[in-house]
Parts: sequence; structure tokens; C-alpha cells
Amino acid sequence: MDLTTCLFQWLKTFDLKGSCEKPEDLCDGVAITHALVQIAPEYFSPEILTKIENECGNNWFLRVSNLRRIYLRIVDYYGEILDRTIPDKLQPDLETIARDYNQMDLCKLLQLILGCAINCIQKEKHIEIMTTLSLQ
Repeated sequence: MDLTTCLFQWLKTFDLKGSCEKPEDLCDGVAITHALVQIAPEYFSPEILTKIENECGNNWFLRVSNLRRIYLRIVDYYGEILDRTIPDKLQPDLETIARDYNQMDLCKLLQLILGCAINCIQKEKHIEIMTTLSLQ
């Protein structure tokens, strides 16, 4: 199982509010936003959900707009809460995620979300869930 698939399986342990059958379903940012609200609600408040377009369909511009909103909040979280900057090698190309469903860049974004989860207040809970997941 590749890293993107593993991270996708982990993300599916959250209440994602909708169909999320394959990694490409994350490329509109909706499910990712729902996960972040559950990971660190003190920072990613439920209010962020009102700024996300839920019905992007085939409109890649709406998808990239959602992803930019989320990514900027993730960058802020890393800087303000974790006192870290995101290394260049982990900075995803949001346009290729939104337009082309690029798995490599989606994986980078999911790794950043994982970083939020294992460094947040509830990190023990998230790590425990991760240890129960199958790698097959």
C-alpha cells in the first residue's frame, strides 16, 4: 500500500460528511476540512466550513479555491501553534491536486494534515487510532 493510500485510510477514520471512496474524493478540500475541524477544533473552528464550497463538481477552480483556504490555515497552524515552517519538499502544488488529481501533491497535503494530528492537543487519541489501522 502506498503512502497516499495509507493516509487516505487514516483520514477516513474521521466523520468526513459525505462520500469518500477514493483519494481523488479529497481533491475538492471538503473532506479534508471536516477532518481538520475534528483534529484541532480550537484552531480550525467549524466556522471554516462555511467558507468551503461543498458542491465543486468538475469545476477545478472551486476545488483549488477550497484547497488554498485550507492550506493557508495549515501553514498558519504550523507557524503559530507548532512554531515550524513547512519545508519546501512538503509544499503541495494545489492546482495540480485540484485540476489533475495529482497523487504526489495530495500525499504532501495529507502529510501536513498528519503533522497537525500528531502535534495537536488530542495527539494521543489520533496516534492510537493510527496504530489500529491495517497496512495491507
